[in-house]
Amino acid sequence: MSFGYRIVRTFQNGVVSTGEREIVPEEAEIIRGIFKQYLAGASPKQIHLGWWTCTNRLTIARQEVEERVLRALQDKLMRKGSSRSSAASSRRR
Repeated sequence: MSFGYRIVRTFQNGVVSTGEREIVPEEAEIIRGIFKQYLAGASPKQIHLGWWTCTNRLTIARQEVEERVLRALQDKLMRKGSSRSSAASSRRR
């Protein structure tokens, strides 16, 4: 399967077509960017490293956000748990 395309299957006259392709706009934009960089003089290795660095930064940023959300949820659960345990102990008195 090529990046930038998706397979389009159609059913006509009892026959399924599997060889048709359709452009995926979001992926096509990435392909255009790669060709622009190449035409501007970037080597394939430079293009690869640039995309890898960008992707890696996004992955790290996403992981940091996920960690902050998880910490906030844990804090909230711990606060909720401590308020429940203090309420239960006051009921016992």
